[in-house]
Amino acid sequence: MADQLGFSYNPDHNWNGNVITGTLDGYQCSVSFERKRSRDGGRGTSSGASKNVYYSTKWTVRLRDPMTLGLEIIPHAWGDGIFRRREQDIETGNDQFDKAFRVKGADEAGIREFLTLSRMQAMLLFKLSRESQRVGASWQIPIITDQEVTVQLGDLTPDMQMSIETLTETIGFIRHIEAG
Repeated sequence: MADQLGFSYNPDHNWNGNVITGTLDGYQCSVSFERKRSRDGGRGTSSGASKNVYYSTKWTVRLRDPMTLGLEIIPHAWGDGIFRRREQDIETGNDQFDKAFRVKGADEAGIREFLTLSRMQAMLLFKLSRESQRVGASWQIPIITDQEVTVQLGDLTPDMQMSIETLTETIGFIRHIEAG
């Protein structure tokens, strides 16, 4: 995939993964394939703690003109809306958007100005398009900050075409967001 896109390849990223980086249509992009271990406190080892291994694929596209709002927009997962909505920093007044996303940030006035109806609709559509591309038991979840958009899949994807399409769709989404 790195060769096809003309990206650089680092097989030892974060000691447990691979990452490719490069520029596509003028946007800085990366795709990482990572393996993470966590201790779950189980009885799988002699020390009383077993290690679970989790895999993920993460596509990241940087905005051309990063903002300084401290913005973080994360989709609510199924079933957590009631509890996580209480953690919401910024309510937009758009019930559909507020049910779908948790909005946090340092500059509330700037974030409200940024979150136009057009941008909120674009984010809702992008979230739906990612969820429609469900792979196994995992969804592709978009995370939006004032620096970048990240799409994360809780699994490794062996499908090179899907990876390239995810980057391309993310760039299209960012173009819409940057246009207003």
